[in-house]
Amino acid sequence: MHISGVEDSARKVDEMRDGHRVLVGRDDCLGNVRQLAALRARGYRGYASYEPFADEIAQASDIEQRLAASMSHIREALDVAMDEPRQLATAA
Repeated sequence: MHISGVEDSARKVDEMRDGHRVLVGRDDCLGNVRQLAALRARGYRGYASYEPFADEIAQASDIEQRLAASMSHIREALDVAMDEPRQLATAA
């Protein structure tokens, strides 16, 4: 599975191109974390690889920090997303 984020929420989906794809962060409007959570809930335990094609990522001098921040965001958001069904079940 390949992931990349688009953070331009004003852009329509049919206007999004590879050059708009950045790392997955808090402003991702493609729903990567939601999709990952849905796959994990259905048993997927495979890898997710990045495919950010934006020049700003390819040319970033701080790519290690950006990758670390993106991975941290995904882990934290995925933990929350995966815990939500359990919270709803225990509240009922």
